[in-house]
Amino acid sequence: IQRFMDRNLQAPNYSTKTGLGTYWGYENIIYTYSKILDTYNKSGVLPANVEIKLWKAIIDPNGAWNKPVYITTDNIYSESKDWKMMNEIVGYLANWGVNAVAWGRGPNTHCAVIKDNSVPENVLVVDIFGGACAATIYEMGLNYYKSWKGMAEVFTIWISPPSWDIRNCPTRDKNGKNFLPIAWDDDFSGNILPDWGYNTKGELVKGLSNPDKYMEKHGYEFMVTEHNTLKMAISIYEQLVF
Repeated sequence: IQRFMDRNLQAPNYSTKTGLGTYWGYENIIYTYSKILDTYNKSGVLPANVEIKLWKAIIDPNGAWNKPVYITTDNIYSESKDWKMMNEIVGYLANWGVNAVAWGRGPNTHCAVIKDNSVPENVLVVDIFGGACAATIYEMGLNYYKSWKGMAEVFTIWISPPSWDIRNCPTRDKNGKNFLPIAWDDDFSGNILPDWGYNTKGELVKGLSNPDKYMEKHGYEFMVTEHNTLKMAISIYEQLVF
């Protein structure tokens, strides 16, 4: 910030050198530095740390952005590591003023959470997977899943590795398009998958072409990331405020 002001003789509109999102706006910069100076003026000591929130959360703390977050995970690592991952994300979100819950772990929790009557209707459900399942993605576009979901928003995170990146799978359909073949352990989807392509063994199998575009077509946001709980928490937070 100082270098920018020295060069341009004005304050920047934003700073990109923060751990909370891509842009730290000018208003928030002034607000945060004011909190630091206020602490110093009152105590004579600079604070050891300072909490930074996105600007919308500061000016509208009770706004629609602040809906509860319910997090689920598939069986990705071990039970203890998966719960630790969810609880770390919950901890970050709680520090930023978000009511977050580590709801459950298991192969069908992404459906169980949206069918649970005790879960609020106006909720952000975050499903974390360690593998991309064509049938699970396809199901999200079907009417019965959308009926279960109701008013809830669903944000999906794939941890890669071990998951494939659904934006660029290593396999292609019969027309050469990005293709996610039926999962090796899929014993539930029957014949619902709409497309045909090749698995890693070169076998012609059912699956889903362009799974990333399918998600976008049905209005779902998602991310593919490494196992980084801070990065996941930031993306979840940004789902609430943008």
